[in-house]
Amino acid sequence: VVDARLRSRGASLASAIDRARAHVRRRITATFDADAAPMARALVLGEAWLDALENLPSKSVVIFTTNYAERLSDRFRDRCMTLEFEGARNALGVDARRLLAFVWRDCTKQEIPSRVADQIITEATDSKGVLSYRRLLQIAERELLTKGTQVP
Repeated sequence: VVDARLRSRGASLASAIDRARAHVRRRITATFDADAAPMARALVLGEAWLDALENLPSKSVVIFTTNYAERLSDRFRDRCMTLEFEGARNALGVDARRLLAFVWRDCTKQEIPSRVADQIITEATDSKGVLSYRRLLQIAERELLTKGTQVP
C-alpha cells in the first residue's frame, strides 16, 4: 500500500484541463457499460479514438458528420466510408425515405408506415428547408426505441 497526499493543486490551464478530463473519465466509467466505456472515452475525450474505431464490437455502426471533411486526418478518413449529402429537403426526400425504410425494415422486419416517415422527415427539416440526416437518424432511433415495435 502506498500513501499519497496532494501537496498542491496545479493552477495552470493544463492542470485545469487534466482535472476536467479526469472528472469526465469518472462520469463515463460511472455511466457506461464496461464494454462501451472505452469507446465513450475515445469519442468524448479523443483518447486513442482511432484505435477504438479499429476494435469496435460486432454489429457496431459509428456515424461521424462534418461540414469540413478535408480537415480530418488521412488516417481517419481511410477508415471511413464518405458520403456527401445535398441539404435541401425537396432534393433529399426520396433518398431520406429510402434510408428510413432500410433502417426501419432492418430493425423491425416491417415496412415503415408512411405517416411515421412523413413525421420523421418533417421533424428533421429545419425552418430553412434543410434536411439533416443526423437528425433524421436520431429521430428514427427515438421512434424505434419508443414505439417502433408497436406501429402497425
